[in-house]
Amino acid sequence: MGTFSSAAVRFQLLNSICRTLGSGNQFYHLLSLEENKRFDELEEYLKHAASKLTQAHALQEDTRQGLDRLFTLFIDAHEHNDITAMLEQGRLLAAMIRDSHLSIEQSTFDTLSAFVVIMAMNDFIATHAHNDLPAAQEIFLTVCLNRLATLIG
Repeated sequence: MGTFSSAAVRFQLLNSICRTLGSGNQFYHLLSLEENKRFDELEEYLKHAASKLTQAHALQEDTRQGLDRLFTLFIDAHEHNDITAMLEQGRLLAAMIRDSHLSIEQSTFDTLSAFVVIMAMNDFIATHAHNDLPAAQEIFLTVCLNRLATLIG
């Protein structure tokens, strides 16, 4: 992503990644919303993802409790427009899910798909090519977490 200076091209790449991960048009849908409406919808996506993942049988009980705390911090960072904290909480959420996912509870396809989403999140967080796209940062992480909730929850 860092090789493209055009924000439009980077938005298209992120949308394509989200579509490839199985999230349909969620990225562009959220990006196209007016800022206040987008904030509210992102909040709903995050609450939905938190609810599904903290009840997922494919995750260990102690992990579900830890996820609840991390989602609270992630949502708090979102409410305070603290992108740096959102990126850090997203990294921690991805790591916790990765390290405790019980693959025997799911199909191989869903397990592999979940790990691909986690890899996409980690790659996104590790790159700085999106630092000038704050809306893309919160949208991409939220769409990925929502996709994980669908796959694991």
